[in-house]
Amino acid sequence: MGRIQDLSIILDNTSAVYRVGESISGSVSLTLSNSTKIPRISIHLLGKSMVHFGKEPNEDNDGGGDDDDDDKNKKNDDSEVYLDEYKIIWGGADASTIFAPGKNNLRFEFVLPSSCLPTSFEGEHGYVRYWLDAEIDPGQFTFDKKSRKIITVINRVDLTHPTYTVKISANKEKVIRNAGCCSKQHKIYSNLVLERRSYSPGESLIYSGEIMNSSKKKAKPSISFHQKSTYTREEKSKVIDKVVAAEDLQTVNKQDTQNWTNFALQMPPIPPSFKCKSIEVEYYLKLSLKVSRSKEISVCIPVLIGTVPLPTSLSPSDNTATLSSSSSSSGFGRSKSMSTEFLLSSSASHYASSVFGPVDMDTSDKVIGDSKYIPMYSFFNPT
Repeated sequence: MGRIQDLSIILDNTSAVYRVGESISGSVSLTLSNSTKIPRISIHLLGKSMVHFGKEPNEDNDGGGDDDDDDKNKKNDDSEVYLDEYKIIWGGADASTIFAPGKNNLRFEFVLPSSCLPTSFEGEHGYVRYWLDAEIDPGQFTFDKKSRKIITVINRVDLTHPTYTVKISANKEKVIRNAGCCSKQHKIYSNLVLERRSYSPGESLIYSGEIMNSSKKKAKPSISFHQKSTYTREEKSKVIDKVVAAEDLQTVNKQDTQNWTNFALQMPPIPPSFKCKSIEVEYYLKLSLKVSRSKEISVCIPVLIGTVPLPTSLSPSDNTATLSSSSSSSGFGRSKSMSTEFLLSSSASHYASSVFGPVDMDTSDKVIGDSKYIPMYSFFNPT
């Protein structure tokens, strides 16, 4: 690097996770081999969403590529800017001062707006991303690199609306025809119940249900929790459906009925539900039934994922998960007991790495920063 041996951004908050309205503070660290006069040092806070249906844009200029890259990707991507704040932390009257060799630290601070910012998100066809760039005007010597630090921003998602705190159910009935032209028709009925529609990562989603299999075929049920992300540009859109958590349930025999109560499926670290101009992230719980060669039967209930757990719990009488059957067959899979203390708002919270893992940062040789980034999300542990 010559005279400039290192340029880096050091955050006071080592987790690099911030909620709306919080302060982002730290230092730009500049290490020099010789005494050097530097006209200007600046830091830039940026936040934007990007949707790409073709090749992902380069990340070497404000997260979206240089001018040529922008032209090449114009037909394939769309963006929305949320933050664009620029500060000169060295310059003006102080620019005549010569920096001593060794490490020099320059302080900075930004305050995130209290208004809604979409939560950091990394997906197959787009992202919501926030970052800091530190740059130097090197004066008479050459230095064309910038230092970059990706941060995670978390918006508050309110779970207290009455729509999301009440019990909700969904059901479906399907007619199954046995082989043969004169065969009788039999019905399979499935019902899925959620104690409430809103949860935070770390909490366990509590579900109950019933399957009535009056057919002469076995039904193989499973429960799964899904993330549905929709990417939109102009009139085009793409939808990605991911299974976040899933469990196979025990086969329901023919002419059998299965009931289960207060079963639990824990929510891993995932982004909260949100919608911005070009990206929407939704979640739902799905009960699926496979019956021989018949088309899959499924029942779905939408779920809101928030950032703070509700200050409520199930009643003491609902503490234990139970299962009953109209025949001698055993219960679904692994029968569980679920303490409702898991749902209390007094749960200890921290940040945990996204269950979806890290993403590559395709930075150019002009950007000094991490090659990978993994969002961190609120995660609540039972007390």
